Amino acid sequence: GMVYEALMVLLRARVALAPQLARAGHIKSFTQLLSATQRNALHPGSSNEHSCCRLLEVLRVVAADRECAEAMVPAGLLRIIVNDLARTPRCAATLAISVDLVRQCAAHHAPRVGFGLVEYGAVEALLNLLSDSASVAQQVPGGAGARVHAIETLKALEDDSEAGPEVAARLVGSTVWEHCKGQRHDLFLATGGSGALMLMGPQRSTL
Repeated sequence: GMVYEALMVLLRARVALAPQLARAGHIKSFTQLLSATQRNALHPGSSNEHSCCRLLEVLRVVAADRECAEAMVPAGLLRIIVNDLARTPRCAATLAISVDLVRQCAAHHAPRVGFGLVEYGAVEALLNLLSDSASVAQQVPGGAGARVHAIETLKALEDDSEAGPEVAARLVGSTVWEHCKGQRHDLFLATGGSGALMLMGPQRSTL
């Protein structure tokens, strides 16, 4: 845990170091480490689960760099993270971090990242998360924020110049997306993260 914390502090202080991780091929090492950590994080509250969360937090910092986000596709890292979002039952401890990490990657509007997320099933995984908002808000730490980030991720993917048409085709006809895409979810976050407010579609909002 302390090693991951130190690495996050270093990367935030020395932003120029992040691209070097991609150029030196270290993203692949992160993939292997995350895969091994997830396999061992079987019991909620275990030290392995805590290590998995801390590693994902490091990767969230790394994903703020476009080169690193792009390198996560061929390295197989984004596939692992999307699979974590899609698995049942969901891992409550890592869900919010994983959604935010995917959001950061999508925000770069990099074609490699966009097509990778579509191929790995990120659109469907995020829609399922939005359709299950009640349990997510109640059972997942940061669940309301995860819902906001899921919406932001889908909007970023839909706006992607190359992957956008494929994303839009997958969103067509989704009742969940029709309810969510018009929400001013930034206002919901400003309320202090109230899960109840986050669950309402636009036509039911009391704001």
